[in-house]
Amino acid sequence: GVVFAGWAARALVSLAVSTAAVSLVDVTLDMQVMVFAVALSVVGGLVCGIWPSFSARHTDPALALSTEGRTVTSGRHFGRRLLVAAQIALSFSLLTGAGLFARTLVNLQGLDFGFDTEHLLSARLDATLSGYSKPQLLNFFGVVCGLVAAHPGVRSASYAAIPLLNRSSWGSGITLDTGIRDDRPGPERNAVGPRYFSTVGFRIVAGREFTDSDVASSQKAAVVNEAFAQKYFAGHAIGHQIGPGGSNGSADFTVVGVASNGRYAEVRENVAPFWYVPYQQLEPLGQSDTAVRITRGLLTLHVRTNGDPAAVANAVQSAIAAIDKRVTVFGIKTMRQQIADQLTLERLLAWLGVVFAVIALIVAALGLYGVVAYDTTARTREFGVRIAL
Repeated sequence: GVVFAGWAARALVSLAVSTAAVSLVDVTLDMQVMVFAVALSVVGGLVCGIWPSFSARHTDPALALSTEGRTVTSGRHFGRRLLVAAQIALSFSLLTGAGLFARTLVNLQGLDFGFDTEHLLSARLDATLSGYSKPQLLNFFGVVCGLVAAHPGVRSASYAAIPLLNRSSWGSGITLDTGIRDDRPGPERNAVGPRYFSTVGFRIVAGREFTDSDVASSQKAAVVNEAFAQKYFAGHAIGHQIGPGGSNGSADFTVVGVASNGRYAEVRENVAPFWYVPYQQLEPLGQSDTAVRITRGLLTLHVRTNGDPAAVANAVQSAIAAIDKRVTVFGIKTMRQQIADQLTLERLLAWLGVVFAVIALIVAALGLYGVVAYDTTARTREFGVRIAL
């Protein structure tokens, strides 16, 4: 078992999680577990060896060898049958737990994320070392989106400061034209490029999405989700003025659209208020890590494809390298892979539960077979007498 454990642990993990996440799971053998397993094996061996000999001391050999011996000693097999029954019951309990883990995994994979997760590719772009000014950075991302969108397998492309379903968030609080200021902690937000909503797959239920006309010199625009509109404006958010929270926050963004609700950072998160601003109209954000990352050009490119999104990954890298080789491209994943990475624990528990349940059922079946075979062999003389009669 110890020899088998190291290989089996790595094999199970590689089957249960993606290749990129295997390194995140520790599969080293734990000495405390090993000592416990060895001690349990020794104790089990001693008990299984001593108990039959202890029971045999109280058995009359004459009765055991006679044809009536079966009737005399049959009551002593009740404990053996009880142990097998308990083993089978525990095995089915483990199988039930494995089924629940698998059901949880299936339910999480089938969640409505609020946007179309199929045919969607994301890539992180790091232009912080290129030395671009903000106008140059905007031009760079515009050229990248245009070049990527021109690929035959691509339908559209856009970008965002905060990636989807990547456990990243940006809380800013909110200031409303109604005089309300919500900083406890307030809704999350994102800064996105033109055609972001049509590219990612969020529906615009009212108003419009951001376009190329939403530039720094135009009227400041914002898009909120349905939860935001319902919480702060009773569902009628179009035309209202909003802005970031804090003591210096001012409501100078006009709501021009309402997007469908979705899950933004976590697969398991509840629907919450969320708002968006055009990246072109983003003001200086301060010196926080998030602010520096966003303003210096660490953004996420989203690509909506016609077919398999993984097939255009190389084309995306080539397009960016053709524009500026100093820009680093990393974290290229399909949205389904992004979701799968967040479900690593659930998938691992489901696999382990199923494997352990199957092994337990096999062991229980062997135990049941052993008891039945033993009882059958013990009654061989009785069967012979009955056949003779």
